Amino acid sequence: MIAPVSRVRTCIIGAGTSARHHIVGWQAVEDSQVVAVVDLDESRARGLALEFGIENTSTGYQSAIARPDVNIISLCSSTALHGPIALDAVGNHKHIFCERNTTHVLGEYDELLTTARRKRVAVGMSFPRRFSPSFTRIRELMDEELLGRPVIYRVHCLMPALGSTSASGESANMRVFLDLFADHYDLWAWLFRSDVARVTARGFRWEDKKSDQRMRLGSAPDTGVVLIEYGSGDIGVITASCGMRPEFKPFRTHEEELIGPQGVITNIQPTQFTHKNNLGETQEYEFQPQHAYTEAIQEFASRIRRGEPPRVSGDDGRRALRVGLAITDSMESGEVIAF
Repeated sequence: MIAPVSRVRTCIIGAGTSARHHIVGWQAVEDSQVVAVVDLDESRARGLALEFGIENTSTGYQSAIARPDVNIISLCSSTALHGPIALDAVGNHKHIFCERNTTHVLGEYDELLTTARRKRVAVGMSFPRRFSPSFTRIRELMDEELLGRPVIYRVHCLMPALGSTSASGESANMRVFLDLFADHYDLWAWLFRSDVARVTARGFRWEDKKSDQRMRLGSAPDTGVVLIEYGSGDIGVITASCGMRPEFKPFRTHEEELIGPQGVITNIQPTQFTHKNNLGETQEYEFQPQHAYTEAIQEFASRIRRGEPPRVSGDDGRRALRVGLAITDSMESGEVIAF
């Protein structure tokens, strides 16, 4: 049981790109106020606060978490910093809404969830794909058996090196196959209505490819191929590189498609996709633009006001983290990781 809140008062921790999405979402919630912005870079925190009319800023999260007028912490900082912040927050009876992973350590995650249950606070995940109208309709098409089963969901992503994207506010130490695709791991489990059975992955860092030394978690691969098999028989496949040289900074591609024995779904985007069945009949789906982050935050806020657990919870986040860790283990060991 979650301790309900009436007036939503949020502190944003981290002032990068994701923080803007979170602020827009929280400011769209009725009777809601973003009380403060926290970032280690004082000028960045002040700039973001000024942009959205937020009065208070800080470079230290402890004092912000201790504020009696704050009841929700929106975590948008580097994932490497999330664990201690989240543990302090739930220890102070604050609800958590977290971007990507709450931590990279399963034991730390378990401690967080145990403490949250004891303190009757919610841990919610910002996995906005679940709230996109495209994916909601795709799930319905799968339930209506218009694609057949099993299916293969393929993602292909090429991006410049994360270290070259600091202007966007994202941390260079974000781990690609742990953090960047966490939303996909959650989405696939939701679409397939199934848990992971096996993970097979191979990867490396472009800059280290000249070396035969096997990569370790502290030097996580930025390029690889991932195959995730679900108990339902469905498969998720990722081919990705986030290790392009800085001179390729303007270059980016991201493609998603869903392949089934009775049809395919291509051109998958938040507000549109194309469905083609095995008779060659094509249907275009288009949806009104919406901010999936805002939808996710409004859902989270409405549930904790009623004292209900989040729709996308810390348990969902833990499952996504397990997949990311299994991918890392498979890349390191060369073995298939069974769940």
